[in-house]
Amino acid sequence: MPTAIGTAHVQPRCRATENSSNATAPVAVLDIDAATAPPIASATGNRRRHQSATHAAALGLIGALALVTALVVLAAMVLLTPYVGNRIARRLGRPLGSQVLTHGRILPATPLGAVVGKELRTWWRDPWRNLEVQSSIWFGLFIAAYGMIAGLPQIAGLAGIAVALMVALSGANLFGQDGTALWQLVVGQSPQAVRADIRGRQIALIVALGLPGFALSALMMALTRVYEFAVPIFAVLVATLGAGTGIAVVMSVVGVTPGVDPHRRVNATDAGENGFAITVALHLLPLFIAPTAAMAAPLAFDQGRLPPWFAAATLAVALGNAVVVAWAGGTVAVRRLDSHLPETFARLRYPGTATATTKARGGGGLLDYLSGQAENAALTTAAAAKGSRTAERTKETAP
Repeated sequence: MPTAIGTAHVQPRCRATENSSNATAPVAVLDIDAATAPPIASATGNRRRHQSATHAAALGLIGALALVTALVVLAAMVLLTPYVGNRIARRLGRPLGSQVLTHGRILPATPLGAVVGKELRTWWRDPWRNLEVQSSIWFGLFIAAYGMIAGLPQIAGLAGIAVALMVALSGANLFGQDGTALWQLVVGQSPQAVRADIRGRQIALIVALGLPGFALSALMMALTRVYEFAVPIFAVLVATLGAGTGIAVVMSVVGVTPGVDPHRRVNATDAGENGFAITVALHLLPLFIAPTAAMAAPLAFDQGRLPPWFAAATLAVALGNAVVVAWAGGTVAVRRLDSHLPETFARLRYPGTATATTKARGGGGLLDYLSGQAENAALTTAAAAKGSRTAERTKETAP
């Protein structure tokens, strides 16, 4: 029987040795069978070589990721810095935004058409608004890149939803982004003018951020070929756009924050923002698109067990959800702005006065509460910024 010594298989064999002293004494000789013995040294070497190759591959991937990150940061710095150009240079032609909107009169000659055209020009030409559009597109591209790197191409189709998410956030202070231009609506106040202003801003939001959202989702689905997720993705995208416009105009009225007039801005980020208003908008958006999300989730994860009509029903619910929330939010914003237009302008021109007026009226509703909290947040931010600037000047003048 063969025996095992350690890890080497040993096979005993008796062999007579011929010598002069003892010709018949058998001698037990242990012969190791080289064919059946495992290569211990070679296995250890292979393991070490495999570990070295794995470490080298990991370091290579880390280096590639660092390089890609550096390139993305560099590209973001270049692309997200709006070009303001030479302000004294004479313009040789009309801007592209004006040519697109007025060539052949695409928009109707009505107050609503005038507001839509003005807002679209602002989204395309104002450095702050243009920065918001570019940031939303880069956010969507980051989501798509993450899905591709993580091996989850389904996530890449959500890039358009990421862009649509910025509708409620970027539009949470539309009146503050215009500086004190609200005085034009104050001097010509009428229910029709206020309604056209709110509805026109909603339509412009959908066009400025909705078109890139749809285009980005369609492109990502074409590249990743995840067409089975097209219906739930587009359903959530439509609902997010509609609900986002409703939330944006409401927060723009109740959470209006003083900004800098466009002609007095130093850079693209020199505009008013309100962290409280943005936070409220971010929390309200999932709540208002919940009906669509409830329909889209089973359609995305369990398509085989659903009836054929469920996809069409999901799109119908998404469209209804978007229209209802957008219309309801616009109606609330119109009524609020029509009844509080002088106070809203005072918050832009004279920060800190509207809260006292609201308290004097005895306002205690939800909109009054949100308005007061948003103004307190704006005043706190302004005081902190003023204190930091004072400290910097003190350091500069100190001996």
